Amino acid sequence: MSNKRIDKQCSCGCKVNRAIIVVTSALSMLFAQSRTVTGFVYDKEKKFPLQSVNIVVVGEYSGAVSKVDGSFEIQNISNGSFDLSFSLIGYQDTTVFINSNDINIDLGPIYLDIEILHFNEISVGAHPELEGSKTISTISLSGSEMHEKMKGTLAATLSDEMGVEVGSMGQATARPVLRGYSGDRFLMTDGGLKLGDLSQTSADHAVSMDMTTAQSIEVIRGAKSLIYGSNAIAGVIDIDKNSMPEVKFDHSHFHGIIGGESGNSSVFTNLVYHLPFKNNQLRFSVLNRSTGDQMTPVGVLKNTSVNNNEFFTGISNYGDKGRTSASVEFLSMNYGIPGSPEGHISGVDLEMKK
Repeated sequence: MSNKRIDKQCSCGCKVNRAIIVVTSALSMLFAQSRTVTGFVYDKEKKFPLQSVNIVVVGEYSGAVSKVDGSFEIQNISNGSFDLSFSLIGYQDTTVFINSNDINIDLGPIYLDIEILHFNEISVGAHPELEGSKTISTISLSGSEMHEKMKGTLAATLSDEMGVEVGSMGQATARPVLRGYSGDRFLMTDGGLKLGDLSQTSADHAVSMDMTTAQSIEVIRGAKSLIYGSNAIAGVIDIDKNSMPEVKFDHSHFHGIIGGESGNSSVFTNLVYHLPFKNNQLRFSVLNRSTGDQMTPVGVLKNTSVNNNEFFTGISNYGDKGRTSASVEFLSMNYGIPGSPEGHISGVDLEMKK
């Protein structure tokens, strides 16, 4: 009889003990899962809150990102001590050791030190010895080829080249378009120097150069164009007029160009005279271009005539180690913009002086 009672008591006792064990285990798991760490992250020097700081429990998958006010909260942290890592670009990585078994751990303010970022130097340049591999899309015109393709404007001269198109409001304002880019997306230079006109800012401004005075044209695209700055995303068009020759003539030298175009009744003249004396050399140049209205397949495009005059004078001194040059150049251009129903019906006449 006692054995049975013991069994019952045991049975009863076991039931109670099991219930206590189950409840205790459940509470322990609940406490472990709800263990949290909170705090704030600040800049150590200026004491302002830091947002988007990555906070990670080292060795676990728990973590958080600080809010606008610098606060953070990490839940479901295992029992025992642990390391908490703080990281943010521009600040030194910081690790905090926490030795606590509390369910709710408040770290208070955590301060991060500013870190100076160091980057390796990046050099961008063009090297003559790599000339063969860098110019897969470079265009160059000079000599007889330049004279064969020469027209009144830069855009018309390059119109037959691959990747070059023409955008214009009349023949005087024709501008090249490189690979679909126009305006200030590419750079135009005169011997490496910016032209200094307003043709890149508006479609009704002409390029301040007549191609009759140009000796060569080079279109630079690819990596080499980066040395000219951020305005050369589509490339660079460099026009070399060779206004002041590097070589001194032994005697006075004169040459001239006279020509015309049938499509717009254009007549142009360019006269150049070099006068050497002692270690110096004078250069005089005059140009005149008179162009009528542009002819099209459907008739005459009215108010597109152009009258251009250029004058140049300069002097060079040739020494043993190089030369020194000084020059004055004047350009005057009168041209018309064709009419449009949306604007000036009869067109607009513009005058440019440089």
